[in-house]
Amino acid sequence: MHHNPVDQWVKILLPEALTGCLTEKATQASIDKYLETGQLLSHRWDPAAIVPDDGTDWSHVDAIQRIEKIEVAGFRENCFPQPWSMRPAGMNVIYGPTGSGKTSLLAAMELAITGQMAHVPDGDAAELAHAIGLFYRNQKGQSKQMGKDRPWPFETLEAAWYGTVYGRSQHSLNRQFGRFNHLNMASAAAFALEAGQPMPGSAEVELFSRLLFGDEVIKMEKTWIRFRGAFEKRCKKLHSELEQLHELIIGQEQAMAVESCAVSADANMLPDERLQLEKEYAIRAEEIARFQQEQGDFQTLMARYQAVLTQYSEAKRWLLNPSIGEEFEKIQQEIADLLAQEAQEETEKRSQERTIGDKESALLEEAKERLQAFGREYLRYATNESTCPLCYAAYGSPEELRDHVFGQPRQTQEQANRKARIVELQNKVDLLKRMGITAEAMTKARNFTNDDPIYREYLQDCPEVTFEIYVQGCMDDLHVKIKSIEQSIGRLRQVQAAIQQNLAGEEAVHDLPTTEQHQEALQNYQQLQRERLKQYARVQQALEVLRSLPPLKQFTTAILTQLGEMIRDGFMRIHGADGFADLKNDRRGFCALRTDDGAKLTLRQMNPGQRTTLALSVLLSLHRLRPQVPRFLLLDEPAQHLNEEQMKNFVDMLMDVMNEGMQCFIATADPVFARHCWDKMQQFRGQTRFVRLPIHLQEA
Repeated sequence: MHHNPVDQWVKILLPEALTGCLTEKATQASIDKYLETGQLLSHRWDPAAIVPDDGTDWSHVDAIQRIEKIEVAGFRENCFPQPWSMRPAGMNVIYGPTGSGKTSLLAAMELAITGQMAHVPDGDAAELAHAIGLFYRNQKGQSKQMGKDRPWPFETLEAAWYGTVYGRSQHSLNRQFGRFNHLNMASAAAFALEAGQPMPGSAEVELFSRLLFGDEVIKMEKTWIRFRGAFEKRCKKLHSELEQLHELIIGQEQAMAVESCAVSADANMLPDERLQLEKEYAIRAEEIARFQQEQGDFQTLMARYQAVLTQYSEAKRWLLNPSIGEEFEKIQQEIADLLAQEAQEETEKRSQERTIGDKESALLEEAKERLQAFGREYLRYATNESTCPLCYAAYGSPEELRDHVFGQPRQTQEQANRKARIVELQNKVDLLKRMGITAEAMTKARNFTNDDPIYREYLQDCPEVTFEIYVQGCMDDLHVKIKSIEQSIGRLRQVQAAIQQNLAGEEAVHDLPTTEQHQEALQNYQQLQRERLKQYARVQQALEVLRSLPPLKQFTTAILTQLGEMIRDGFMRIHGADGFADLKNDRRGFCALRTDDGAKLTLRQMNPGQRTTLALSVLLSLHRLRPQVPRFLLLDEPAQHLNEEQMKNFVDMLMDVMNEGMQCFIATADPVFARHCWDKMQQFRGQTRFVRLPIHLQEA
């Protein structure tokens, strides 16, 4: 399977002029434009500029085998105040504190090669491009410069290095470059940290998709899914309109037939003719009554839709933020538990005390304190008994007796802490109530989602759009139906009037629409029907194309399956003997097998360090998938979340990668990781380079 999802999507969408489904907003205006023109094109993929996949041989295009020299002059002068150059080795470690220019150096290399920097506006990047010179050696052993001069267009480099077929550009070259280098921590950090959060099984695949392809491709998939939902909704609407037009055409034809009978009738009609007209009149009366009943039902349903929108607006806070409800219930339950505990202690206290006056109470408390102090002294120094000398209660040992007596002040402190906690929790509840968050509102929201039939229909039929859009679409359909019924009732009343006039012997046919007017209305309905049929066919075609698009999950799964063994080797090597016997990749995703008990550790159960090693293993394996990519790795803070043992193993693996001919550029502010790099690099003098920032990038 082709491993570039955007290429595949564009290849499918382009023949139907639907590439805009990847980048444009899924609005009604976009759908209307497509129905009118038959085109919904994206500005990114100009059909005239797209080169088809004709098996072109790109071997003549330079492939970067090694970076020989980097020059900066005027690039981010706060980091590089004067012109500076560097001749890289096989392994290059750039070490320094945050803000010293480590990431800027990697960004300069990115800018020299792709003409852009991720997350930097193109205008700002263009101003810096002239300040960088990057010299490289190609597959023919020739030395060339990239940066100030550029021997190949961006589109050609992307096709040769990454195999991109459609939409090659400077922007997409930069995006592909970012996939194969650890330039920023956005996707890797999300993978390392978010993967540990509760999530459905499909979310794990989405995290791998973000790691492999980036957020922009995920956004494209969500966009074409929204378009698919919008086209499905428009398809239902057009189908309903075609049914209504069919009824209108039949009604118009019937009205023309009745008018023809009315014109030919006169006041001296025969009894059987009068009886026939009376039957026709009764039939029309029944049809009017049926339409009026249907109209009333639709209006009642319209009112129900209006009411359910109001209910949804009240429940929306809970539906969009279920964690608020969970937190509110936890607070309420904790308050109830604390109050119950306090009430139980108060009941026990009352059962042990008798009512006495205030003066006697004070004397009794003083006596109690003195007696307790005496008792504690007695228990501490004068006896080893395990029976209380006052109440004769037996305890297991003298220590248990002393713990019980000395624990009484602690109970008093626990009561005070409990009261303070109740006040704190009650303040939270009061604050939530002032924000409109109450138990009653939460109950209403749950009842709404569980009991409301319209909301259940929405979840079943069209969950990819918002509930408001779904209800508004239903109301729009009802409005069209009600309007159609009103028109049908009006026409039937006109027919009734014609029949009544004939029955009365009056010549009032001229008050009804003429045959020519009926014919004109019929032609208008038929023309509108042809237009709707054309739109319906176009929407059906668009839906067929959108439904044929392979999901991003399919590409992600294919890559992980193809690279599974290499990812496993990298993961196991970085972890070493760190408690794992194997890394498996099955239909549920990656899981590590513990050495001691064989238990499976899924992605969400891994800690950030374990997920980081998995992300690094995926990155290194990607280069095996596409050997034509530039033969170097840019790694910005790759050792975040790794422990020391994992750092050592990772450095060993990078040294092997270097020996295979891959240049490595590592930027780090971690002194522990930098020290491990330095220690290992002493074994490879002449092949490594350690640069310390920010003081003029002096070498250590």
